[in-house]
Amino acid sequence: MIGWVRAHRALVAFGVGYYLVLLGVGVATGNLSTPIYAVFVAVLFVLGILADLRVRFSRGVLWGWRCGARVAFTGRGAVLVVVLGGTGLGAVNELVEFLISRVVAESKVGGYENTGLDLVANVVGCLAAALWAATRTGEQG
Repeated sequence: MIGWVRAHRALVAFGVGYYLVLLGVGVATGNLSTPIYAVFVAVLFVLGILADLRVRFSRGVLWGWRCGARVAFTGRGAVLVVVLGGTGLGAVNELVEFLISRVVAESKVGGYENTGLDLVANVVGCLAAALWAATRTGEQG
């Protein structure tokens, strides 16, 4: 994993910097859910690295993933993988937010409207990524 970090210094610097800023803002504003959510995001980051070590994503995919885009695979089945994988990760994120809202009374995690808007945004983002992946591979769905 150290070799991966060395090979992707800029990506790691961006991700860690972004992560630390968000963590700092959350703690500074007294949002008690931030440290819990930070652990979840860190775990996802490590899982992403492990997946890349196995699959070898392109730099564009890694940067898109790091910037919040859903992972876009190239090759056969890309559209289905992007949509199902991205919406699945989005749903897991919503579960984590729900659990935080149950554990931390002042979590500031939104209610049904927030969850609904997050899920809609996840699907729209996944469909956009799927269309991009399909045009890159010549796959029509």
